[in-house]
Amino acid sequence: MQDENRLAELRAQIDEVDEKIVALVNERARLALLAGIAKGSREIRRPERETEVLKRISKMSKGPLSDEGIREIFHTIIGICRAIQYNK
Repeated sequence: MQDENRLAELRAQIDEVDEKIVALVNERARLALLAGIAKGSREIRRPERETEVLKRISKMSKGPLSDEGIREIFHTIIGICRAIQYNK
């Protein structure tokens, strides 16, 4: 029974973290949309900026996610945010 209680507690904590992640990813998308608007007719995709962001993110991560894992997550987030900019 104690293991089940601990598991339920951990799952509740995961749900709370998921809620925060959703809010933060949506906030990032909102800011990316505003950046896309600020760019106007300039090129949306800047590979050097994406590389810079991925390097910075890699340095921030203290695990347990691997460098490859965190970069993959952010590569996906960046791609989705870029699509939002194109569709502004």
